[in-house]
Amino acid sequence: MFGLDTPAGARLEETRRFFAFLRDEVPRLMHKWNELNARDERGTPFKRPLSDTDRSR
Repeated sequence: MFGLDTPAGARLEETRRFFAFLRDEVPRLMHKWNELNARDERGTPFKRPLSDTDRSR
């Protein structure tokens, strides 16, 4: 419908590439965040309080 040689087509292609990039990067970022978030500023692992869901098990 919109060829890459049109402004709309070029923008759609850029958007497609951006979302492909996010799809690849978000899992890595979440893994890094979970590792970082599991430790305090001194690097000591947090002992998280049990959630209501965990307590019911």
